[in-house]
Amino acid sequence: MDYLNTRNRIYVVDGFAGWDERYRINVRVVCARAYHALFMRNMLIRPKPEELVHFEPDYTIYNAGSCELEFSCQLHFNILLIFMV
Repeated sequence: MDYLNTRNRIYVVDGFAGWDERYRINVRVVCARAYHALFMRNMLIRPKPEELVHFEPDYTIYNAGSCELEFSCQLHFNILLIFMV
């Protein structure tokens, strides 16, 4: 979270997962990179302007993909690893 707060620009995408309105999930994605936001914009169903007025996300995804944390495991592999719960 701190990493995203240090960015000059972040990208926010609101959308729906699932076509059936009875089961669809409201998803908000917060990204540090524009192409990650574009990918999610293509993957989610875009809400109509009137649906965005009262949009409340069921899930929020924080994507800090440009933040790297290096971890070297016992097998001497270099792994980029970040988990956020």
